[in-house]
Amino acid sequence: MHLNGWDTVIVSDLHPLNAALKASTEKLLSSFSASQNDFRASGKFGAWSLVVGATGDNVMLETPITSGEMQMNDESEPIDISGTRPQSVVTLHLVPSSTNNALKELKFNFKDVSSDAGKGAVYPHDVLDSGCLTFIQKAALGNAVAKAFVNNADDISFVFASINPLNNSKLAWLEPKTSRYSFLNPSGAPPALAIFSTTSVRDVSKLSTLVGPKLLSGAGDAGLAISEDLFLQYILAPVLLHGLGASGDLKVQNSALVNTGSLSLPKVEKAGESYHPKIEHLSAVVTDTQITVTISGSCDMHLGIHMDFKASSDLKVSLSADGKALQFDSIGTPTFHKDVHIPWYDHLFDIVAAVSEIILQVTVSAISKGISGSVSSKVVGDDIVKYAPSIVSWAGKDAFGMRDVFLADSLCCRGILQ
Repeated sequence: MHLNGWDTVIVSDLHPLNAALKASTEKLLSSFSASQNDFRASGKFGAWSLVVGATGDNVMLETPITSGEMQMNDESEPIDISGTRPQSVVTLHLVPSSTNNALKELKFNFKDVSSDAGKGAVYPHDVLDSGCLTFIQKAALGNAVAKAFVNNADDISFVFASINPLNNSKLAWLEPKTSRYSFLNPSGAPPALAIFSTTSVRDVSKLSTLVGPKLLSGAGDAGLAISEDLFLQYILAPVLLHGLGASGDLKVQNSALVNTGSLSLPKVEKAGESYHPKIEHLSAVVTDTQITVTISGSCDMHLGIHMDFKASSDLKVSLSADGKALQFDSIGTPTFHKDVHIPWYDHLFDIVAAVSEIILQVTVSAISKGISGSVSSKVVGDDIVKYAPSIVSWAGKDAFGMRDVFLADSLCCRGILQ
């Protein structure tokens, strides 16, 4: 599941959002009254909810009327509209918080009534459970409800989500700079509301807001995806360097984590001699659900003896058993191959073989067992698990507690809003 140029995507299922709407009547519109010429309509709203029927910037809003009536003209009889369910296609917008400019809030965007969906528009889509209402009567009721939203827009203060500053220097690389929202309803997954972000200010108008079903399914009611490049650079790179005990730099190039110069491995001591293996080439790539790490290097074994080695390992990432950190584990058996070049010191073969075996153990252990298990606090610690979900607060919840972590090209996390 590639993120199409976005750095993070954070999603919430509709259930917690609709539960928050139901519990926040004071931040919505509880009743309406409309009149135009001889037409009159009034009623009380039940619980507002988001329902399927729109995608992208457009959101389908259902506002059931628990009691009310309307009259088409002075000469007609009043019509009971209790139990009807007007549906309107509306949009949302991200605006600075009125109490904290550092926050951006996702709120309703009721600007005008329109005969078509669009930014700021309230488009009367349908009236369900309308009984014997005629097409014209349904249109009049839907229009009256839409006008009520627009006329009372300043009093409708419900916040779907807040984009928050992390206030954590270790995760500054994850701070959203440019964001958009989208209503998602892909096949094979429950519908959700999503906030897409980049960690640098750039034009995002042409970036796709489609998301694969993996992020929207599984444990909990919320999810977070971190792009492949960010995962490689800021999570895997320090893990690999720590596991290898290596000094040097790793950078993402063309969606692969590679070294920018040789990496020095810990020295190997044998028979009073010290040997210093180096990694000349390292590559780590994410392929669907796993990471493939390959390295090649060499070691000067003195007296003209030279060893080249290659190693590779496949890794998976998950949530640690205690739910507090990321965990990396080997998939299958790591591979190691060596070529020892001995010009004429055949009598040194035994010591060379011994040193080669040590380097083999050091290298294979480093790229498999060495980075298996929970990531230590010396690398990235529990910052990802503890703080990353708080980038976006959904429906008044501070964050979500992670319940599952997996790779699907990007790093995906699922959890429960709390």
